[in-house]
Amino acid sequence: MGAWDDFEMAMAAGAADTDAVDSRHALRGAGAGGGAAGRVDRAPAARPLPIDIGADAVDRILDILASSMLAVTTFSLSVMVAAYSTATTNVTPAPPAC
Repeated sequence: MGAWDDFEMAMAAGAADTDAVDSRHALRGAGAGGGAAGRVDRAPAARPLPIDIGADAVDRILDILASSMLAVTTFSLSVMVAAYSTATTNVTPAPPAC
């Protein structure tokens, strides 16, 4: 019986500490005899979230992420333009070869 079977049996039995089951599964797969470098053949089954997240909360989080990404992109673009401007004003082209 492999680590994945142990994991599935614990989940079916309603293991109270699912994080501990996940940890044992990860450790067993990484050791000697765990297959190709601890490769997992199947992904674990998805579990429902312990809390209920409303659409308004998700919308607010996405709004914060979008505005943060816009700020980072704007900053990065200004740095690239400044670097390009500095490079073009301080460097002269090489004279043509004779």
